[in-house]
Amino acid sequence: MCLQESVSETDNDVTLKLYWTVDGQVDEYGRSFNDDNKIDHFEIFMKKNGQAVEVGRTSQWATIVSHLPLSAGQSMEVGVRSVSTDLKTASNIVWRTVQKGNADEVINPADTTGQGPHYQVNFNRELHMSVKTAT
Repeated sequence: MCLQESVSETDNDVTLKLYWTVDGQVDEYGRSFNDDNKIDHFEIFMKKNGQAVEVGRTSQWATIVSHLPLSAGQSMEVGVRSVSTDLKTASNIVWRTVQKGNADEVINPADTTGQGPHYQVNFNRELHMSVKTAT
């Protein structure tokens, strides 16, 4: 199982936090480890023009993939697979679709009202609206 959540978005890209589980051997406490399941690492992919393109690699069961090209209103597929300790055998890629809506609001970085005394955080949002003017 592969799950994702958006960490950061711009008009033309997205940064995702991916995490997954492995169907494999667990110990008496319900824990599962790479060594027990003969896993060396995981490879992270996106589909580009119908082809799988590797965008990350980790030995952990979670990762962040930064700045994947994805425009507003579009979708893409991301996937993960495990590679065995022999470094030759790999599982099938498990794909998930990531969708991105159209931007409806942007944060105004100049607006610092509402920030606390310890952190310079901008919690205010400014609606982004297109306005047509009469000519």
